[in-house]
Amino acid sequence: MLAALLGAAAAGCHRADPEVVPFAVRLAGPAGEPVLPNVTPGDVLVLVEGAATLVSPGELRVADATLGLVTVTFAAAAHPGVAFPARLDGQQVRVHAQHDPEAVAPGGLPIPYPALRVALVEAGASRYQLILADSPYEEGSGLPNVPRPLLPEPSLGDSTDLADPLYPDHPIFLVAAAHARFEAGACGLVYHDVLQAEGAALQAGEEARTVLELSPVPWTTRHVDSWHRVGSCPGRPKTWTQWAAWR
Repeated sequence: MLAALLGAAAAGCHRADPEVVPFAVRLAGPAGEPVLPNVTPGDVLVLVEGAATLVSPGELRVADATLGLVTVTFAAAAHPGVAFPARLDGQQVRVHAQHDPEAVAPGGLPIPYPALRVALVEAGASRYQLILADSPYEEGSGLPNVPRPLLPEPSLGDSTDLADPLYPDHPIFLVAAAHARFEAGACGLVYHDVLQAEGAALQAGEEARTVLELSPVPWTTRHVDSWHRVGSCPGRPKTWTQWAAWR
């Protein structure tokens, strides 16, 4: 069977890749313009902070003192059960996003904000409530790479200061290689990988609950899918990882 799959994969780019439905995060300023990185010069991170208004499960508006009214949206209707938490409405929130105007999903959809996390700000401390990741990035080993800002910032070291706006008060994620599930995709075999979230190993479509020592309110992580391919076609990402986490 493996030989047949290899032969089909080698025949060319005639087989479809796994279906991908990104969260398609968008951050728009008062005039509808994309919100650009503003954390440090030359960085890729966007920071929005202010009072929040929950408009719908997939739309949150944040009154930032510098940026004005910022509208944060994602394709909630395409991902039932994933939504901005209701507790954000009327509260002070902090939003971090990665900005990459060149990023595209495997199907070609632009995803200029591949990662998003949203926190409640209480007594100066960030308590993250929602994470969304659409990552076409590849790490050195050829596996899907977790996008910023969903890993600890290197400058933090071993800090546990929850008042630090970049402290990851949420599970840490890693994509691990798996070779048990594969298929012939466009331009090469596609291997479906495993998402690790604080020790839980999630196949595509699975969920796990996580309780962190410093954050007793449990997190739910939903692994949408992660995969990498052997072989490539011009203009097609070789890797993909997508998940949501909330509490």
